[in-house]
Amino acid sequence: MPDLLTLVNGLPGSGKTTLATALAPALNAALLSKDTVKDALVPVVPAAAAPWTLGAASMEAIWTVASGTPGDVVVESWFFASRDSGHVAAGLARVRPTAVVEVWCDVPADLAASRFLARSRPDWYADQERFDGDWADWADRAEPLDVGPVVRVDTSRAVDVARVADLVRLAAVHSAGLSRS
Repeated sequence: MPDLLTLVNGLPGSGKTTLATALAPALNAALLSKDTVKDALVPVVPAAAAPWTLGAASMEAIWTVASGTPGDVVVESWFFASRDSGHVAAGLARVRPTAVVEVWCDVPADLAASRFLARSRPDWYADQERFDGDWADWADRAEPLDVGPVVRVDTSRAVDVARVADLVRLAAVHSAGLSRS
């Protein structure tokens, strides 16, 4: 069971992976990234599996690994609040961290869209299809999950990771205090 579980969330293309990769060592935390787990599952999951099936399986694996990880954990994923709140609440109930802090990668939707479309990923991610079908809704309704204190980070430019780590630690103290009351 982790002490601090930090969720790094935001629109696809908002800079979550970049921030989480730097933030985890700054917090001396293990990093669990949904796309890393999905990439590992692709060779062993039937080719017909939809990207969202891989995503759900990846998050189940992440919650399981997080529940057995001592110390602090950073979980990086795009959590669309209207779609994922129930799944995240169930995952957090399984993990039972002492404190939960959400880092929200705050970036204009048009910048996130251009980053999302510019990245090179395997076809099975179905990025163009997901963009065409979901982006307008995501951009319109993207918001933090609000499962604990939220640290908003402007990821449209270089980020002071040490400062973000300090803010996360401060928010964690508040979160832990709330969970004990």
